[in-house]
Amino acid sequence: MKSRQVLSLGSLSTTRYLIRHIPQVDIPSTEEAFSTLLSLPPHPSRKREDGLRKNGLYKYSFRQEDGKWWAVENGVLLFPVGGRIVSPFEGMLPLVTVITVSYNAERHLRDAIESVLSQTYPNVEYIVIDGGSTDGTLRILEEYSPSLDYWVSEPDEGIYHAFNKGLLLARGEIIGILNADDEYFPHAVEESVGAILSSGVDYSIGEVIHMDQKILMKPIFPLSSKRIYQEMPYPHIGAFFRRSVYKKTGLFDTRYTIAADHDMALRIIERGFLPVYAKRVIGKVRGGGISDSIGANEEFMSIAIAHGKPRWKAYLSFALQLVKGGIQRILPGFLVKCIKRMKKSRFEMLLP
Repeated sequence: MKSRQVLSLGSLSTTRYLIRHIPQVDIPSTEEAFSTLLSLPPHPSRKREDGLRKNGLYKYSFRQEDGKWWAVENGVLLFPVGGRIVSPFEGMLPLVTVITVSYNAERHLRDAIESVLSQTYPNVEYIVIDGGSTDGTLRILEEYSPSLDYWVSEPDEGIYHAFNKGLLLARGEIIGILNADDEYFPHAVEESVGAILSSGVDYSIGEVIHMDQKILMKPIFPLSSKRIYQEMPYPHIGAFFRRSVYKKTGLFDTRYTIAADHDMALRIIERGFLPVYAKRVIGKVRGGGISDSIGANEEFMSIAIAHGKPRWKAYLSFALQLVKGGIQRILPGFLVKCIKRMKKSRFEMLLP
């Protein structure tokens, strides 16, 4: 079987292991909800698409067999590769896809991209889905185009529709989602992948720092707690999933415009996929936004009911959440911090 040479175009996490070989588009099995695409179909209002894939460069997972490294797809050895492969994990180097969606995100997008490119993990595929921004976002994407696997700018139907586009394009064995105004810490991918591989589970969840509120946000764990039906069980930028989890669970439900990630979390939990709590701070997030609004709480309530929580309990939890939020807004900040510390909340106030 012909060996293919691994090309290195730079030291960034997204440019270390590239191969000039076009992958075959996979056909979903009866257990899978969607197939994987190499690029999105034409869009009448598309502004631009570009990246390494558009220049014939692709990434693969790698596995070592009998002292030789092979490119791998869906667990199948495809072809041997030439060149030096260095992995933090013995005998394997799974491809990890990171998806960022953006819209008029020029203020923080550069920081988000840099946090992915500077990952210590050496085999990262980076996909950016832009919703047709009208600010300087496109200039930033064009600047980073040689380091992005695929990016596109075109109108979409909201954040979760954009997430779905990213999932359809993801070829990594493991997938993470990073918002355009958030950042990973340098070891985020390596530590998350290590947690998944060492424990043999389906996904990892970690901790995240809220930069504006100076809060350490911990996941609800174990995920069997009843609290998961009323609030997001974990910050989604702190979670990494095997691609098979999404392929079997399906795409985000775009009927939910604010909390579809909560619905997705519950669908994954209910299907019995196994998590591991990585107990690492994966990254940092900014701002509140619509996910902290009354509309978000209403959507959480609707999702809880859709997943089997009794309607009266969902309404009660929703009302208590509103009261709690109102009290926190009128109390002095130092008093809120003291209460959270005494309650040992999953939201731990950080020292200034």
